[in-house]
Amino acid sequence: MDRLPEGPEVCRAADIQQESVMRMICPLIVVFLAIPVHAQIASPCSIVECDSCSENAGQGAGNSDKARYLRTAAAQGDVEAQWSLGLSYRNGNGVPQSDSLAACWDLIAAEQGYVEAQYKMGFMLAYGYGVAKDPERAAFWYRQAANQGFAKAQHVLASNYTHGQGVEQNDELANLWFRKAAKQGYADSQNALGYQHEMGYGVMRDVGAAAHWYRRAAEQGHARAQYNLGRFNELGLAVAQNFEAAAHWYRLAAEQGNMEAQYYLASMYASASGVTKDSQEAMRWYRRAAQQGHPGALLKLSQ
Repeated sequence: MDRLPEGPEVCRAADIQQESVMRMICPLIVVFLAIPVHAQIASPCSIVECDSCSENAGQGAGNSDKARYLRTAAAQGDVEAQWSLGLSYRNGNGVPQSDSLAACWDLIAAEQGYVEAQYKMGFMLAYGYGVAKDPERAAFWYRQAANQGFAKAQHVLASNYTHGQGVEQNDELANLWFRKAAKQGYADSQNALGYQHEMGYGVMRDVGAAAHWYRRAAEQGHARAQYNLGRFNELGLAVAQNFEAAAHWYRLAAEQGNMEAQYYLASMYASASGVTKDSQEAMRWYRRAAQQGHPGALLKLSQ
């Protein structure tokens, strides 16, 4: 790859004003992130070039002392400083806000193996913050972070395999990554793993295992898992049927805004299942569910 120009030709930030910083981009970032993963030998978006863009971005806009110190350390190769500087640009903390400069420093840190930066590069590429949206490259960086044991990246990578986003759809690989994150206590993955076991996606159907993982997540306050555990108790799936326990878990989920739990808790109050019959409480929870568009609750209120 030919040597790319530095300085003003790199950044092309002709009019650096606070209100126009959002439009300021470093073309090197865009060029690099458009290259397929297998073709990337070395990043053209080097420390020198990121630093040059950052320097020009600060002209006419006040940089804090902390940001200047971070930039100096980042330019000397300190990966913590590179990550922190990316955060500063992302949040506009002491520097003009710029997703593209955040991506530049995140990329430098990610290539050095900094796991939070690898995850954030995946996120920015998935949603198009500071760079062009690219699901395949997003999955690449999520995998780099996941391979280092970063639970949130493992969960997102599993979700990508579930939905075929940036990777070929594969329930078995989704199960593998959900399980890795679940074993680290990541509640979203515990609930997802419970659902896979309940439905038989990527694994043999096992409602006992489903109940185990739903409970692990529910005990951490995960609203969907609390609803699922309430459902298992109400129906007697993998546990002895227990309407009181069902009402307990439905209530915890309902109070967090889960509309399914709100609807079923209302139904329990209406039918005196697991709770004392209370028509006013039933109507209150039907209304809460209806406000979120639950069709069953809307029907109840129309009668």
